[in-house]
Amino acid sequence: MTQITFAETPQTDLTLKQLTEGTDAELLQNEAFMPTKASNAAIEPFNGQLLLSATEMQMAPALEYRQVMGRDAQLFPGVTLEFFSHEGDLVPVTQDVITPPGQTETDSFWQIIVQPGLVWSEPEDDGWSRASFPFALMNRLEQDTHNGVATFAYKDGEVSDVRFQIVQQTAPYYVPEHFKAWGALPAEYEAADAASYAQISKEYAAELADRLELKPWSELTTGDTANAVSGFEGDTSEEWVVMHALVKDDVVYYQPSQTSEGPYPYPTRMRFGVWSVTKSVGPGVGMLRLAEKYGDWVYELKLLDYLDIDPPHDGWEDVTFGNALNMATGLGGEEFDANPNDFYADYNFGGSYDEWYRARSEADKVELLNKVGNYPWGPGLVARYRDRDMFALGVAMENFLKSMEGDDANLWDMIAKEVFEPIGIHNAPIGMTFEEGSDKGQPMMAWGWYPTLDDMAKVAGLLQDRGQHEGTQLLHRGKTDELFSIESTLDQGPDNALKYGNPRYKMGFHYAPFRASEDAETVWVPFMKGYVGNNVVLAPNGMTAIRIGKAWPAPEEAAAAVEEPTSMIETMNNLRPFEE
Repeated sequence: MTQITFAETPQTDLTLKQLTEGTDAELLQNEAFMPTKASNAAIEPFNGQLLLSATEMQMAPALEYRQVMGRDAQLFPGVTLEFFSHEGDLVPVTQDVITPPGQTETDSFWQIIVQPGLVWSEPEDDGWSRASFPFALMNRLEQDTHNGVATFAYKDGEVSDVRFQIVQQTAPYYVPEHFKAWGALPAEYEAADAASYAQISKEYAAELADRLELKPWSELTTGDTANAVSGFEGDTSEEWVVMHALVKDDVVYYQPSQTSEGPYPYPTRMRFGVWSVTKSVGPGVGMLRLAEKYGDWVYELKLLDYLDIDPPHDGWEDVTFGNALNMATGLGGEEFDANPNDFYADYNFGGSYDEWYRARSEADKVELLNKVGNYPWGPGLVARYRDRDMFALGVAMENFLKSMEGDDANLWDMIAKEVFEPIGIHNAPIGMTFEEGSDKGQPMMAWGWYPTLDDMAKVAGLLQDRGQHEGTQLLHRGKTDELFSIESTLDQGPDNALKYGNPRYKMGFHYAPFRASEDAETVWVPFMKGYVGNNVVLAPNGMTAIRIGKAWPAPEEAAAAVEEPTSMIETMNNLRPFEE
């Protein structure tokens, strides 16, 4: 069941008059955007397009720089959103990333992702119906999500302004402020025949049926499990945690996302910018699928056979797909001392990295790979964390797939259709490069996936089941088994030590050491990790722990605490000891 936060009392904070007359907007409690327990069904459905005009947002704190990568970060994007009504839900026709048209410097920096909301009516609204929906602003070259909620009133083909507020976010980069934003968007309504949405309505019903069971975290904090879960967040501060969850026996127990405006009202419909968790799910799961389709020899393919680059050195020549997935390409050139190793020694955000990061098209990003240096030790020996290597692997995987299946083959579509859909993930938004015309772009693969809690739980469950779902092997069994083995992992070094020792890396996944007692053997727990504080941890007992964080900019100790997965591992061991 989808969990939604309803207001307790009738609407007084956001009246129909305020919506229809464009009264100045201000930050409100989130419940003002939601129906109450006394609300009625919508008087009429909402089916059609909602045309939003680009509008300057009110923001706090104010942005130091409005112009970011040549676009305006204080401008809500002018976009067309299309919805239909389904049994009281307001359902967007697409849950993919929507990019507004235009290329001028006055354009908004932001794209938008829209999630299912609700339609209803209030007794005092004189025949009008209301709608609300959750959304996130984001940029395809970045991956912070700025989660908000919007509402409007509609009647007989008319629509009010759309009131919105942005109250939560994941860790940012180019727009460093942790901002709140709010305003009223001028809108138009172009109605459509409900019959035109018949097929997509069936698909939405299937999506609802496929969702895992969701329960509030409070069900774990009472009774027999209370002591076991009391230390789940360890030393983390609520200030830097967006949401956390634990998946136990196919039930997702989640802690609602708290904001100064009250709980985020659509917690299980939120999409998160999880940054480098994408490395595990795009290249990591993608390679497991390619291995199942064609054989595990795909890990030995050479990157240069599927990349159109002309580097000034021979460091690329022997680099395989598997080397890139292991972050062991031997490329880089920032820190030549690897004893002891520092996994993040090459994670320098200046120079050619920043130029590559800002490049908008696939061609420009690929061309800038020629500026990557190399180390004398070559591939396979030392792990160094590099976004560019994962992007290069994604391009090479795409070109390999096209060589096998034709020019129309698309790597992310393959993952979505052949892995996600069978396990019940019906939408798979991801950040792409910006391309001219109808080309939708190349998936970033180093970052860019925008999952819900349900999505992350299902991918983790498929891996826990060693790539098999309902009797069908979706991922290569042998290689998925390897994912849960410490064999061939590479050390991340003492600078990155966790509670029980240095983490390790392999196949797009991090590995945390854990000991249940002082004299117990070390257990290695694979986990997906994204900047700063996004962790999806796969425990040996079949459970999965999820933390979504935002600890940048943040004090060093706060960032370290939110990135540390050990308290979640200890909790899962408390609930069901790994050695049993």
